[in-house]
Amino acid sequence: MGWNRAQLKQLAKAQLGRQYFSYLLASFLLILLGGGAGGITSSWNVQNNSVLNGEMSWMLSGVLATVLAVSLLISLGISIFVAGPLEVGVRRFYLTGTKGIASMNLIGSGFRKEEYMSQVSVMFIRNLFLVLWSLLLVIPGIVKAYEYRFVSYIAAERPGIGYKEAIAISRQMTMGHKWNMFVLDLSFLGWMLLGSLCCGIGIVFVQPYVDATFTQLYETLKIPEVTGTVQ
Repeated sequence: MGWNRAQLKQLAKAQLGRQYFSYLLASFLLILLGGGAGGITSSWNVQNNSVLNGEMSWMLSGVLATVLAVSLLISLGISIFVAGPLEVGVRRFYLTGTKGIASMNLIGSGFRKEEYMSQVSVMFIRNLFLVLWSLLLVIPGIVKAYEYRFVSYIAAERPGIGYKEAIAISRQMTMGHKWNMFVLDLSFLGWMLLGSLCCGIGIVFVQPYVDATFTQLYETLKIPEVTGTVQ
């Protein structure tokens, strides 16, 4: 199935125009939680270097190491139990928006009692596989990132789906399209560079455009195995 980048972007702009600031909030939440662990790690690395350079006591070093470990555990917990279900909810919000005005209540829909643990499981396994593939080699990690790109969308449309089926469907949907998806990502590079000029704040305003475009791509490539019933 062929698709056109310009057409997808045109559809994305039309979708965003209906409720841009709602989409901005949804994408900002994902950026905020997705970047949390890295920020904590970088901050503590700087402090650890100061400890070593200043030849402070082993006791203080142990305290800092303990705080670092606790911080990383908290970040991991947020990533697994908060960021995963939130991503599913945001994808559901975007998917519903392709058909008209979407309710912002959908952003938190991944936390519904009846589907929460399922979403946690699917997103955790997806992220774990991506980490393992990235540790193996850079290129396989990038390829798998595109293979698994639609897992969260599939989980949003089919609450309760198992991770094996979600990954299998995503792989089927992206087969033969990964290079074009990579080029589509590159087509936003200019916007991202422009957004980074204001201390990176501008990127927040560009991200909804990216998310809406890939939502439109998902809708274009969707196969019968995905029901398309989001609510």
